[in-house]
Amino acid sequence: MSQKGTTKLTNMKSQRESAGHTITSLAKKANVSDLMIQTLENGGNVETHHAQRIADALGVSLATLGQSVL
Repeated sequence: MSQKGTTKLTNMKSQRESAGHTITSLAKKANVSDLMIQTLENGGNVETHHAQRIADALGVSLATLGQSVL
């Protein structure tokens, strides 16, 4: 079984706000839960494939979101 990487997105909130998204609108566009967005904005980690969905929904790279792979 392969190990999944996790990611911390330190700039996600500012990117979300700059794009004019609410937590709910970004969650829907990225096909993730509101709770996941809230958790990330409060310093939580997420599996890298979910982080990529959020970056795609915002139209930015993971690096722009402040990606830190753990």
